[in-house]
Amino acid sequence: MARWSTAKNSEKKEFNKSSTANKTAKEKMLRGSAWMTVGSIFSRILGAIYIIPWYGWFGADKLQANALYTKGYTVYSMFLMIAISGIPSAVAKQVSHYNAQNEYAVGRRLFKKSLLLMLIIGVLCAVAMWVSAPWISQGDANLVPVYRSLSIALIVIPVMSLTRGFFQGYQDMFPSAMSQLLEQIVRIIYMLAATFLIMRVVKGSYVTGVVHSTFAAFVGALGGLFILVLYFFSAKKNRWISWFYKVQIN
Repeated sequence: MARWSTAKNSEKKEFNKSSTANKTAKEKMLRGSAWMTVGSIFSRILGAIYIIPWYGWFGADKLQANALYTKGYTVYSMFLMIAISGIPSAVAKQVSHYNAQNEYAVGRRLFKKSLLLMLIIGVLCAVAMWVSAPWISQGDANLVPVYRSLSIALIVIPVMSLTRGFFQGYQDMFPSAMSQLLEQIVRIIYMLAATFLIMRVVKGSYVTGVVHSTFAAFVGALGGLFILVLYFFSAKKNRWISWFYKVQIN
């Protein structure tokens, strides 16, 4: 009778522990979704606001500048799609899968190997876009520096996307949301400051203004990656965060 009672209490404790863990995971997921939503909303608001002064500062050349900017990002989006290739999402799912099985070390090894892969792919795509810029521009000399300024961002963004996926594998969306928001803020600040300086202070060419506006993608990506690296090493340094992830990051 005593053994049966002990076994029953043990099962009850295991059930309560499992229920608490599931509840915590759900709460974590909801908080993460909320952070991602807030970050996305703020990014969209900033994206809608900055275009007004940026467009106006180009003056009589605003239509040409906008067309140049749009053409640059059209080609850049294609190269970025190739550079990322859905790998960050796949890594996030695999990390989550290994974490569920308490195989945290396997998930970390997968992340490190994928990090090197994304860096190599990013560099290759950046070189390909830089070298092919004269051919892709189809004789438009103004497009060549625009394409090349955007190509540099291909080195950083795939790595940043993968790191976001790593945190999402832990069901922690906060770093991704903050990275997305900081990336947009840094990009816009550089973009507006450079455009104002070139077009209003120096009275330079609108092509130079657009080149720096597109180069802002690289600067913003550095900002987004910085917050992720900061959060990662904070998790490594602080034990309570390491406990939160149920793994000691070494």
